[in-house]
Amino acid sequence: MSARAVIRPRSPRALLIAAALGLSLFAPARAFAASWDEGAGADWAKVLAAARREGNVVVMGRPDLGPPFAAAFKRDTGLGLDYLGGQARDLQARFRRETASGNVVSDVILGGETTVDMIRPGYLMPLADNILLPGVKNPANWIGGALDWGDNQKSYLFIGGEYVHGWPVFNTDIVKPGTISGWRDILKPEYKGKIAAIDPVIGPGGAAASYLVHQFGIDFFKRLVVDQQLTIARDGRQVVEWLVRGSHAVAIGAVPADVEYFRSRGIKNIAVGDLLDGPGALLGGSSVLSIAKKAPHPNAAIVFLNWYASQPGQDTFSRIWLTPSNRTDVHVGNIPDYTNRRPGRMYLEQYREDYWLTERAQAEQQIEEIMGR
Repeated sequence: MSARAVIRPRSPRALLIAAALGLSLFAPARAFAASWDEGAGADWAKVLAAARREGNVVVMGRPDLGPPFAAAFKRDTGLGLDYLGGQARDLQARFRRETASGNVVSDVILGGETTVDMIRPGYLMPLADNILLPGVKNPANWIGGALDWGDNQKSYLFIGGEYVHGWPVFNTDIVKPGTISGWRDILKPEYKGKIAAIDPVIGPGGAAASYLVHQFGIDFFKRLVVDQQLTIARDGRQVVEWLVRGSHAVAIGAVPADVEYFRSRGIKNIAVGDLLDGPGALLGGSSVLSIAKKAPHPNAAIVFLNWYASQPGQDTFSRIWLTPSNRTDVHVGNIPDYTNRRPGRMYLEQYREDYWLTERAQAEQQIEEIMGR
């Protein structure tokens, strides 16, 4: 089968974000000094040959990542990439249905920690033994001297990068400097009906909400929702747009790509808050890679895993998602400073199995009760 690159969907939003950030979705992001799979041995050659016979890999994830991933992956491997973009919750539900039924169509999902409970039933492929490239295995290429994993076995949920998340975003025409110095200031009467958030039970909105519950307790979050009449949207860009237009003063749960979309278009009335009583959590965002145990293109999926964990793969991801990679040799200039860890600060690591299956699960249940779901 000949190599091909099929992208579904090519979202207008992805094109707009890339254009605003000065990115080309189809040209290589940058040239690398050495081959991305330099030094790989016979096992890698065997997998790569088998992957080329399979012809393509099917990947689920954020729509923004589809075109650049397909172009870069084709450039480096000659393999096609069928990309299924959509809302995180919808993709995760589909991946679960496929793996549980055994009728697997998708090979790889790029998302969050939500696949951790698919390990025990045996729905996921172990990844650690399938890391084949010297440049990926090398401890010197990773923060902390090792690959980062979201599961206790360090084999099923590979985390490509983590960023600081959970900060508020302010409309600076409404929120003047010094008026909000801590999270409890957001509960002031003047902000009633003026706070917007991404849905607090899904994706980045859920991460931000559960962080606030961890930091300040469920009563704080209930006051935020009920007393402050929290406005909720599933679309992160919509939340930031409300801020830009001045209908809201504070946004919670936004992601860097949406904030920087408006900044890159010359919008100057938004600012990311830096609140010392709640500096944020470390979030893997859409960087967590899992592979279905019964993947229809298993060798192509392994090639994608190794490419994604390589320097060019992480460079491509960081440029589009606008968050830092865990690789020490990936340095993307347009990553906003507020996503980087700061020395001396303690961050909650949300993408860890023990946290996710205990504290996060409990917080989600409490949040859903408050939301009446």
